[in-house]
Amino acid sequence: MNMQEWHKLIFTSGRDYYMVGNAQVTGVVQIDNSGPGSPVTFFVQDPHYFKEAQAKDYSYLFSQEEGLEPSVLTVAVDGREFRAVTSNIRPRWRRDGSSIVDVTWWAGPVRVTETYFASISEPIVYRQIRLHNKGDFSCRVKCSTRFTPNPHHFNRSETLLDQRGYVAVGEKFQIGLIGVEGSGEKPVLESGEQSVIGYEWNELYPGTSATAAFGYIFLDRTDIDYEVYEKLSQQDVKSEERAVEKKRAEGIVITSEHSDANHVYQSAVRGINICSSDRGRVNVGIWQYSMEWTRDASFAAIGAIHSGLYSEARAIFERLVNHLVDDQGRTILYNQFAPEHLEQFDQSGQLLFGLGLYYNWTKDADFIRKSWPKIEALANRLCTSVCKDPETGLFHNVRDFWERMEMHGIEEGYELAYQMWPVIGLRSTESLVQAVGTDEARARVSRWLEESERIWNNVLHHPVYSFIVDGKLTKRKGLDGSVQDVVKPTVKLPDDIPLGNDRISRLNPDTVTTLSVVYGLIDPAGTVPKQTVDSMESLWNMRWETGGYDRYHTSSEPDTPGPWGFASMFVARANLATREYERALRTISWFAHNQGGNGGVWHEYVPIIRTNAPRSGPVVWIWSEMTMFFVRDVLGIKPGPFEVEIRPNVPPQMGKVTAQVPIRGSRLTLELNGNEPDADRIRIDEGEWIRLADVQYTLQL
Repeated sequence: MNMQEWHKLIFTSGRDYYMVGNAQVTGVVQIDNSGPGSPVTFFVQDPHYFKEAQAKDYSYLFSQEEGLEPSVLTVAVDGREFRAVTSNIRPRWRRDGSSIVDVTWWAGPVRVTETYFASISEPIVYRQIRLHNKGDFSCRVKCSTRFTPNPHHFNRSETLLDQRGYVAVGEKFQIGLIGVEGSGEKPVLESGEQSVIGYEWNELYPGTSATAAFGYIFLDRTDIDYEVYEKLSQQDVKSEERAVEKKRAEGIVITSEHSDANHVYQSAVRGINICSSDRGRVNVGIWQYSMEWTRDASFAAIGAIHSGLYSEARAIFERLVNHLVDDQGRTILYNQFAPEHLEQFDQSGQLLFGLGLYYNWTKDADFIRKSWPKIEALANRLCTSVCKDPETGLFHNVRDFWERMEMHGIEEGYELAYQMWPVIGLRSTESLVQAVGTDEARARVSRWLEESERIWNNVLHHPVYSFIVDGKLTKRKGLDGSVQDVVKPTVKLPDDIPLGNDRISRLNPDTVTTLSVVYGLIDPAGTVPKQTVDSMESLWNMRWETGGYDRYHTSSEPDTPGPWGFASMFVARANLATREYERALRTISWFAHNQGGNGGVWHEYVPIIRTNAPRSGPVVWIWSEMTMFFVRDVLGIKPGPFEVEIRPNVPPQMGKVTAQVPIRGSRLTLELNGNEPDADRIRIDEGEWIRLADVQYTLQL
């Protein structure tokens, strides 16, 4: 396999991604612990034009001959050249949870630290280099890297004025690599056949360090504005670094005595921070789908809320309301509207739920009022769809939650997820109407709430269509009320894919049934939730040995069987709700130590067969589920339109938990203890400590 093919692989054993960025540019540090390529490489993309850079080999600095090899840092010590090697690298995130990653390696007696992070406001990713002479003698040192704009995007390049760096321009945008003189050093360019940029020090004394920085710039324009490059080349890199740390500290910060839990939450917040553009676009499947879904974008916004990134959440919701929902209340999936019999009815509910959360956390009534016509359209459609049974109000179609359809053996019928999410969404309008306040709006909401109660009552109690079967929730029922458990596809799939090749392909159990427990639609202390959640244990290690849950019974998998990220989080959250703490934290630790855990960038699934393995890319939804696990479920923070409910559910294994939570213009400090819950206390801003039990776990904010 040549270098180009090696580097373009999305998923391969031993590969981790460390992503840094902002709403204008994304930098990806690729760490490889095996394989033929260099162990530390770097590439640039942006969060808005993700369709243009759908595959890794379409990222902006990918060489069509060498892959990512030109991005490697070369360090010369007294004329001897060094590069990082697999056995001699140490990548690590900053302990404070900020989106700054340090990669340390050695060039002879010189310790090399590459530090990557993005400005919080400018379209630049910094690559700061620190060289520390640990030897006994002075040495001459040089560090350098190459600029290789991808010809798929850029048709001309040039050297910037005053030898600051290079820029390449295409039909839509431009990419630049500069020396950041604000670091105190002036770069040296070698513009021959290869565009090389670096720094030189004639004498580095023993025990001393030299520091310099490169800047990777993405501009959404085609005219070269030299003043922009001059300005960015003079940035104070240390001040920019402190600004990144400050932004992280202003969000939701959680620490516990469980190191895996700390790492997973911090990773999720970092991921949410880079997942959307400044125009609210969300690439729901990085290097995989590169499309927009209402469902996934809603969860990205929900993840931003549970990270304390409220302006980012609003930008995503603005995009959703204005561009992904039409006047009829239809919602976009994979960049288009689906015919009604294939509609994913959960999407409307998820968006309404997310908007309700946003209002309850921020009290941003202005945005909700502006969005009210689309909110009405979403809710009205959930009450009048032609795919609703007139007697029960239940939704029916031929597409399941996981997008299996008739060709996969899905029959016309009722899907639990397509009842649950509309109910949650309709109930959320009770919060949203507070921002509008008119009698007409309240009358509509009253009707929507009545419809939600009718639907859910039939889900639980209807003599024919109840989804409680044999003491637990089932996934799907036919039009006659019978359980659909077996699917018979009409297409032939590759031999190693289970669906249609196994003797029987079963639908149950399905992890989506646990969400009714997670969101409190059914009391988690009851026997039905317990039996539902217990039944998921058969999905753990169903046909592999490395941990994690399949999304449903592996025998009906039309893609790649194996552990699925967000499905595993569904079950972790359900186990937490039913107080199966060991199971819940087993999943959190699995994420921390499984493929992707080091960088905190998890793939949609971990493939266990050959077919489809190269397709598995990082999925934003996983990060969102993680933020909800810790903020909504562990801390127990569930704001309503008037009060903020805080009912912690801290696993004893997490020990003492402290949290800083910005909400409604105040900042809460929580001190919780899974072993002494009666002592849980809270402070609002700089006020007095309050025991949560003394205020009935409710705050007036």
